[in-house]
Amino acid sequence: MPCLTRHPLAALSAILALALAVVLGVGGCGEIVEKVPARPKQDRANTTNFVLDVDPMMRGTVASETAVAGLTPVVVRGYGLVVGLKETGGRLMPAEVRAMMVQELARRGIGNPTTSPEGWTPERLLDSPDTAIVVVEGVLPPGATRGTKFDLRVSALPGTDVTSLEGGRLYTTDLRPGPLMVGSRQAKIIAEGKGNIFINPFVEPGATRRDAVNRLVGRILDGGSAKEDMPLKLKLATSSHTRARTIQSAINSTFPREPRQKNETARGENSDSVELTVPPSFDGKTEDFIQLIRHVPLDITATETTAIAVRKALIANPGSAEAAMWRFRSLGKRALPVIQDLYDYSEEEPRMAALRAGAALDDPLAVRPLLAMSRTGTTDNRIRAIGLLGDMGFNPDVDLGLRPLLDDGDVDVRLATYEALLKRKDPIITRMTIDEKFDVAIVPSEKEMVYVAQVAAEAAFDCVPELEANKEGYARARAALLAGLPGAGFDRIAEADGAFYLWCDIGHLTNDSLDFAARMLEGAGIAATPGVDFDRDRGTRFLRFSYCGVEAEMVQAPGRLKAWLGR
Repeated sequence: MPCLTRHPLAALSAILALALAVVLGVGGCGEIVEKVPARPKQDRANTTNFVLDVDPMMRGTVASETAVAGLTPVVVRGYGLVVGLKETGGRLMPAEVRAMMVQELARRGIGNPTTSPEGWTPERLLDSPDTAIVVVEGVLPPGATRGTKFDLRVSALPGTDVTSLEGGRLYTTDLRPGPLMVGSRQAKIIAEGKGNIFINPFVEPGATRRDAVNRLVGRILDGGSAKEDMPLKLKLATSSHTRARTIQSAINSTFPREPRQKNETARGENSDSVELTVPPSFDGKTEDFIQLIRHVPLDITATETTAIAVRKALIANPGSAEAAMWRFRSLGKRALPVIQDLYDYSEEEPRMAALRAGAALDDPLAVRPLLAMSRTGTTDNRIRAIGLLGDMGFNPDVDLGLRPLLDDGDVDVRLATYEALLKRKDPIITRMTIDEKFDVAIVPSEKEMVYVAQVAAEAAFDCVPELEANKEGYARARAALLAGLPGAGFDRIAEADGAFYLWCDIGHLTNDSLDFAARMLEGAGIAATPGVDFDRDRGTRFLRFSYCGVEAEMVQAPGRLKAWLGR
């Protein structure tokens, strides 16, 4: 809880045996038995598996007949080895973890004279002050395909003697779904992780004890990789072989099999289920693929008629703009003449829905109205239009049209413009690397602007009055909490100089910070993070308060806590 603040039907399947009809005939010379050819499988009696509430905009689509299974992200974990530390590693770990890591390192060739330096064994490697055993965690997105990259979180083991992971590199680590296990209880390996660990790009190297940065937790950008495709299926609301075949045909006509694609995009498994394969062109864009699949029309022979119907429904109900955009996109380039009619529509939301679809279909006629939207639309639509232009194919009009927005008065617009031009490799943006740690972009703009990015990970800092005002607000919120919390009973506070948090010792109030935080949320309407989230051994007596919320709420918080504790 980061801030101080107030506050499916399971698919049923039935099995119906089909009887093979046998007709017996009698001839003049004796008995003749003639077997009638087997009849094709018949649909079951429209067995209802679950009920769908179908929006009028979605009628006649795959989503009107099915629900997608496999949309939940999968958390993967594993024990890993970090190497390359400068005497900041450790050797303390549970015996069962050590035994597992010895076995795993031996399996990977450590200790083998032909693959390891002389004298190196798994035991010696684990005992080195330059290594550490860590917990590696990541999240596989829904429908991730083999090779999909994802970020990793790396943390030292609880109770470890490791002092810092800074500068370390994670050795190839197997990642499995579910909780951390050892031995035969482990789940199947579905991903792996490795790479350089980033702690905090703004810390002074080696200053382990001179600042408040937690060097026992780091991240690896795109360090995880899926080892197999995650399953995606469409579950039919009503069992029907005929409908399953219709859905399969509609999807495969819209998304034909691509080179390097192992299976057809859709493959009917039975009357209840259609298995999906994410095409290679959608690697890393599974969520877009799922949305397009849901909006595919079941009748693929009437593209123009369908597009006209969608346009009519959108004009009648602008609130359906998101669904209309996906419907237009699923119809493909053949629907562009209908979509283009909305590029200059008077209402902004229908116009933006059409422009988003046109940009995704790389329609050059969408450039001019998108540039107009980037200048005159609402802030959200301006930023969205800039992002769409950044993703479009080569077109000098895009670059020339975006450049003036680097001088816009809205910092978010300037930032979106910079990112779009950077993505388009516009030569007016130059970058340099400092200390192999930061990328600094030099952007021609009339506004003061510095864009700093950690190498391989982008984070922006604008030197403008808006952010200075934010800093002042945070400072006032911090001061209000430091002044008021002691009177409410929270008088053991570690003041943070470079973060948005206060670390409070509540050992005099409780020895269970998790329970205390839950009761405090219920009784006082104040949310704080229990210390066990950061220190599993001593965190039971600590809370972390954040002051990055609304300033007025920070001022009121100590009074609510005081009343709750009866002080």
